[in-house]
Amino acid sequence: MLIHREKFAEGEYRQPSSGTRALFIYTDSSPSKGREVLGTVMDVFIGGSLLRTMTLPCTVLAHGYSSAYDKTSAVLLQLWLTCGPELTRVISVLSDIRCFCTDFGVESLLADMKNIFADWAWKQHRLRIDHPFLCGNYIFPLCVHIPDWSRLVSNCLQRSLATLMLWVPYLEKSCETCADFCV
Repeated sequence: MLIHREKFAEGEYRQPSSGTRALFIYTDSSPSKGREVLGTVMDVFIGGSLLRTMTLPCTVLAHGYSSAYDKTSAVLLQLWLTCGPELTRVISVLSDIRCFCTDFGVESLLADMKNIFADWAWKQHRLRIDHPFLCGNYIFPLCVHIPDWSRLVSNCLQRSLATLMLWVPYLEKSCETCADFCV
């Protein structure tokens, strides 16, 4: 995470002086033993070329926290951890997000979410923020929802969980258990 923060601050992910940066988000969540596990993958495009696909930190939402507000808050936390902590950098990233590719669950509402940034910053970090970005109506002002029917692209939950070291033995054991089944 700290390497990504550095790259957003001074490195290759920062907003270029010439050209544009576009960020594409793939996100999905799945209930697991009373909790929602939210995985997010972000493609970073600079000047129209894919620079990097990055897996954002996996987030676990407690039971009952599965509304659009809660999932938007979780994505904000993932982005804050990845590109923060400077407010201008986080706002720059929010402004550069062009699409959310999700299924038709609650995540499909994220692209049209009202601007909850000030409320989120106060609840999460006890920060009072006065910035022109907060005057906008939407948290992701240039973003659209792209529905993903096939799930081939937005397998971000699987990718997020595969990065967790504790998840790997569980998957291997599951594969061994299911090896005799024909799919």
